Amino acid sequence: MKKNTKKLTCIALALVAAATLTVAAFAAEYASAPNFSDKPSQSTNVTTGTLKDAIKDAAENDKGVAVATIEAASTNNITLSANVMKALADKENVILSIEAGSVTIEINSASIINTKKINLSMDVKSTDKKTVIDFRSNADFGCDVKVVINNCKLSEKQLESARVYLDGEDIGAVQIDENGLPFIIASKGGKYEIK
Repeated sequence: MKKNTKKLTCIALALVAAATLTVAAFAAEYASAPNFSDKPSQSTNVTTGTLKDAIKDAAENDKGVAVATIEAASTNNITLSANVMKALADKENVILSIEAGSVTIEINSASIINTKKINLSMDVKSTDKKTVIDFRSNADFGCDVKVVINNCKLSEKQLESARVYLDGEDIGAVQIDENGLPFIIASKGGKYEIK
């Protein structure tokens, strides 16, 4: 009986010690006020409401096409639901433009042939040797997606002869817009390189 009492006492003391250490650890961790980021969310899930507001506020470009602009904090998480794609496809001659800092993503409503959810999340890197646009998805978009590189580090001379490669396959010369910025037209995801 004495042996059992000693064992029970030791177990009880061990549990009390563990509980005390746990409480002390939690108290130490929360001794200072938590910090919250003041940066906007990195996720951009365009809703039909957001799209309708953007279309309502759309400004015509120099070709007379309405451009509905939406801003994104980054390119880390940009998805367009099937409902958004359908709402865009139902509009005649409208361009959805997503301003995401390093790139501007554009979808012309006239190019939409399949109104399914699309993931436009991508990593964009540019050096003086090449620019890489690496979509997280390899799926077909069901439309043409224009990606303008706003921070391209390739020189004007390099861009004159630069080619675009999709997953290592040469798909043609890079295109340059009226502002001198390079862009690609992607109908599906994958890894695009301009070099």
